Amino acid sequence: MLTEKDIEDFEELFKDTVVSYVGIQLIPTADKQSITATIPVNKRTSRHGDLLNGGVSLLLAETIAGLGSCHLCAVDEDAVGVQVSANHVKAALLGDLLTGVATIEHKGRQLHTWNVQITNAAGQLISTARVLNMIVKKRK
Repeated sequence: MLTEKDIEDFEELFKDTVVSYVGIQLIPTADKQSITATIPVNKRTSRHGDLLNGGVSLLLAETIAGLGSCHLCAVDEDAVGVQVSANHVKAALLGDLLTGVATIEHKGRQLHTWNVQITNAAGQLISTARVLNMIVKKRK
């Protein structure tokens, strides 16, 4: 479950980072197996031709899958991304608001595998990604 308090904590963590710069906004969920967020397609996230930069889809996918793993970790653990791959299936245009939903597929002691679906406001699939996170002890 991602509560309003969790979202406040994560927003503080990402203050003044690329995540806040591009406008990723977390959405509260009742499901501990998934994380949802939105991102606008605007001048900060687009490439020439007023299309979403494909790397932004990867940023969204790795961010929400990473947060999902962190949310599942013990207090002395952290999650680090070790692999992300994506397929872009439809263009996202300037003015679109995209929604990413990361769903955990495997929760092991050391590795978490996430599937991420990114859709536009009409519910059309824009990108799909797979993210592998390694669970490590927090650095002191």
